[in-house]
Amino acid sequence: MTCWFWASAASERGSPVGCGLRAASLRPLGVDFNPESVRLAREAGFDAIMGDAHDPEFLAHLPLGSFSAVVSATPRITGALTEADGHAAATAALREAGFRGMIAVTVDDPAHAGRYRQIGADLVLSPFDDAAEVSVARLLAQLRRGDDAAASGGAT
Repeated sequence: MTCWFWASAASERGSPVGCGLRAASLRPLGVDFNPESVRLAREAGFDAIMGDAHDPEFLAHLPLGSFSAVVSATPRITGALTEADGHAAATAALREAGFRGMIAVTVDDPAHAGRYRQIGADLVLSPFDDAAEVSVARLLAQLRRGDDAAASGGAT
């Protein structure tokens, strides 16, 4: 089973996603238009190719039937010259190309989740919110251990 993600293993978001998928015995493929990112991903042991995963023509040349999932982990690009939304472009292009697998996208702002679901994303991940939930759980666990130690007369 191949699970495809297109922020390559060298990127801030792609690396943890790729490592987690590989740890689950999946075979992620990194796609990036930065040759250095592709090189670093390959050095880390990932399959990686160069390309613009937000380009419908690039997507049309991939064997989409062999992918079980697509994870778009690229950041939204905003600035003076662009309001590019690669998640939306890629999700729409994948669905138009007949891709039936799972499409997941990452967002910085959970307010965008509904829009991506309307376009065809099956799962919207919010890395900062998800990390906050895990961090709070870890903090509470540590506090509880400290309370338990204090109650039993031990030091924390």
